[in-house]
Formats: sequence, structure tokens, C-alpha cells
Amino acid sequence: MIKYSIFAGKFNPPHYGHCFAIDKALVVNPENIILICPYIDNSMSEEQYNNVLTMSKLFFVNLYLEDSYKIINYRYSQFADLLEYLTITLKQASFNIIIDNNTKLSEWKKYNRIIDENTFTIIKRDLNINGSMIRSLCENKEYDGATKHTSEEVIEYVKTNNLYQRS
Repeated sequence: MIKYSIFAGKFNPPHYGHCFAIDKALVVNPENIILICPYIDNSMSEEQYNNVLTMSKLFFVNLYLEDSYKIINYRYSQFADLLEYLTITLKQASFNIIIDNNTKLSEWKKYNRIIDENTFTIIKRDLNINGSMIRSLCENKEYDGATKHTSEEVIEYVKTNNLYQRS
């Protein structure tokens, strides 16, 4: 049976706070393959979602060994839908779910079943890094400040594609 740790989030953009959570989860479950699963909210277009996927690929490729993680391209807005998709797609698998201490499990669709059938790694959010802060820095063209929180490859992609600029 293959063991996976599911890390779901916006990854808009991916940043070192995400690495902090993944690294902590790998300490607990070093044999698990990390599934990085960007989700789509109702306000996100197809183009925005594709930008998130591309930035995730650019960000994680230089940080983790190729066989230690996978970026999942599956459009979902509810975690239960993602978990159902992964269960069908990755047969004979067990899942550990990486969440931070701000996650409100009771708001998840089918959360009782998810809790009963999976294990969890709960990460205390120690780093003061979030996507909103990075998007704001980029919006103000403070790219040097943004590279303290995400990779130069991601910032170059943001600049090249004029992401996070006011229209």
C-alpha cells in the first residue's frame, strides 16, 4: 500500500510557509509521498488556476526530490471531492492529511467520515507568510520583498505574466 500525505491549499502563490508544513509532515511520515493539491475557489478563472499550477511546479521542483511529491491537477472546491477523486485514482493507498491549526474541520463537507477514515498531521502555523502578503508586495512591484517568501522562479513568472497587478 502506498502512503500519501495530502496538502491542499490555494498556493496562490506557493511560498516557504508551505515548505514549512511539508517539512514538518515529512518528519512525522518520512515515507509518504506528498500530494500538493491546489484548490479552486469560485472567484478563480481557468487561467488563474493554470497560473497556480505553473507556479507550484516552478516552486516545488527545486525543493523536493522528484519522486517525493506530486502536484495534483484536479479542480475541486470541497476537500471531500478531492479525497474521493484521490481514493478512486490512487487505488490501494492510505492518506494522511496535512492541515494547519487554523483549519476548521467541522466546516468540511463529510468531515465526520474524513476524520474517521484518515490520519492527520496538524501543523502549527509559526511563520508569518501568506499568499495575500506576497500578492500585495507584487501588486506594488516590491519583488525583492516577495522573494524573501517565495522563489525567484515564481516571482519571475509573476512579473512575466503581470500577475497580481490592478486592472
